[in-house]
Amino acid sequence: MDAIFIENLIKRYDDREILKGINLKVKEGEFYILMGPNGSGKTIFVSIISSVILPTSGKVKIFGKEPVKAKGLLSYVPQENFSSPLLTGKENLMYFAKLNGFSTHEAKKIVENILEKMGLSSDAEKKVSNYSGGMRKKLEVATGLFPGIKLLILDEPTTGLDPFARREFYDLIKEINNEGTTILLVTHIGEMRSLLQLLDL
Repeated sequence: MDAIFIENLIKRYDDREILKGINLKVKEGEFYILMGPNGSGKTIFVSIISSVILPTSGKVKIFGKEPVKAKGLLSYVPQENFSSPLLTGKENLMYFAKLNGFSTHEAKKIVENILEKMGLSSDAEKKVSNYSGGMRKKLEVATGLFPGIKLLILDEPTTGLDPFARREFYDLIKEINNEGTTILLVTHIGEMRSLLQLLDL
């Protein structure tokens, strides 16, 4: 099955055409890297896939569904940090678990498992304001690992991370992909060489 199917996608703002007839297929379970220069419309593109904004025209299907009906199947991690620095890592994930419809009892068990998977268990009770950049990015990716999520969209995920944190982060993303989650990673062209090396592609 196609995790993402896009046909002749067009997005206009007034008389400016941002996306010009894009066609794309990403198979379920793939690790797909979308590269382009800054200002090329990549964030608008993934915002349409995530049903944050609507296309002007064209067909978009996520696992065979309209994007608005597929919200429970995907998670979009934007470039900007969105976790609350005033809460602990665990409190942030509990908040997102509740947004995903899990009861408090269910959420506690799920969050514990996710924190362990992401290597954040020992820091779960620390406020996010005390996290390093790499730890915070792991936490935000963790919001995309709740049961039912099949597609993880990452928009410029390693901005501001040092080389060691980037290496660790990409190792983690590869592991998530190897376990069956489809990955769409969006980045700029200048990142291409180092990214391919880090992913061993």
